[in-house]
Amino acid sequence: AVNYKQGKTKMNAKRMRAFLCAVAALPAALSPDLAMTASPSQTSEWILSSKTVSGLQLKWVTETAGDVTATPAVENGSVYAPDTAGYLYKFDAATGAIIWSRPIADYTGIPGDYATATPAIAGDALILGNNSGTFLGPGFGQSTQQPARVFAVNKHTGEPLWVTQVDNTTFSYVSSSVAVVDGKAIVG
Repeated sequence: AVNYKQGKTKMNAKRMRAFLCAVAALPAALSPDLAMTASPSQTSEWILSSKTVSGLQLKWVTETAGDVTATPAVENGSVYAPDTAGYLYKFDAATGAIIWSRPIADYTGIPGDYATATPAIAGDALILGNNSGTFLGPGFGQSTQQPARVFAVNKHTGEPLWVTQVDNTTFSYVSSSVAVVDGKAIVG
């Protein structure tokens, strides 16, 4: 996924951004340069190289309220990603249609909260951290800074599952993706 519109860094929920999805045109069986690999979080993924990148084609474009800066999480025909306007989305991987979207603030209880990391997929849950510790404060139209939180969302419905504060420092935030190992969410 790429954001083709660059420019202003000021967050504005009314400004729309495009979320683009590109896919490899040929399956691995037809292209020996396009190998498959396995990892704990992905059953398979395409490896891109200078020989295979020309096979990418635009699959779909979907409008989001803010920039999608995280690498999307993809599983079983669904794509999950947060945007900088403070929403978490579930897209249909085949069409780009938004299946559900919900403000990060609904999960953390912090007005204007947002997330910028890739959600971890663990069973029926999406797990990610927030960025409220980066707020500039009321003088800039944002809430005051809040300690970092990690939260889980039902990946099918977008409903909140749980939230926990992971640091007492007011300016803390979670900028990396959560790793899930042996049923534990690990964040650094």
